[in-house]
Amino acid sequence: MISASCKIAIRAVSYLCTLHHTKARAGLDEIAKEIEANKHTVGKILQRLSGKQVISSSKGRGGGFYLSSKQRSLPVLSVIQALGEAESLESCIVGTQPCHEDKLCAMHEQYAQLRETFRMWCTTNSINQLSEKNKNEELEWGYIYQDINS
Repeated sequence: MISASCKIAIRAVSYLCTLHHTKARAGLDEIAKEIEANKHTVGKILQRLSGKQVISSSKGRGGGFYLSSKQRSLPVLSVIQALGEAESLESCIVGTQPCHEDKLCAMHEQYAQLRETFRMWCTTNSINQLSEKNKNEELEWGYIYQDINS
């Protein structure tokens, strides 16, 4: 449904959201370690998210990546859109094209329901809500990775 890069982006943004209580900023090494992802991949993803203003960054001493209160209230969908993957929420599970009513695949009915539920969830839940849910359930970032990959 969404790419591995998008899953990493969601995990990274969720992690950054947990830091807002301490007003801390996280460096690339810390984020990659905490979300158990390749440092170079995370760096490219964070750069794209920063360029689309989904996250903020500052250079120099005390710098790093962080989320403003406005960014924490963005819907999870904004992370997917920032990576240019919003169209993946319209694609057919067995192909790369959007599903069309005149050419339905064998899995269309079941997958369309799942895809719509996920799209609505991404639209109605903020980055902060995702982070709070993970914190309240005391999940570790590795488990979040497994949940997203399920």
